[in-house]
Amino acid sequence: MTNDEATPLGAVLQALLKQTGLDKKMKEFSVLEAWDEVVGLSVARATTSKKFEHGKLIVIMVSPVWRAEIKMRVEPIRQALNERAGAEVVKEILVR
Repeated sequence: MTNDEATPLGAVLQALLKQTGLDKKMKEFSVLEAWDEVVGLSVARATTSKKFEHGKLIVIMVSPVWRAEIKMRVEPIRQALNERAGAEVVKEILVR
């Protein structure tokens, strides 16, 4: 085998992740990790839980005031999270 025939390790790993479906999970995880930075420290502290279900990001807030605040900003937040993930991972944000 020569260097011309070698496949970069990164390409092999990406193909493996895609084949096993783990690429989607990794992108979902990156969205969860980016939440604090995207929404800011105050909102992050008011967030008690976040998880994915079928393309929907479900966010639990500590109070109705914070819930209302996030609901008003849901689309820009969704766009920023998807931008960070490099794909449209978040189809909808449900705030509870």
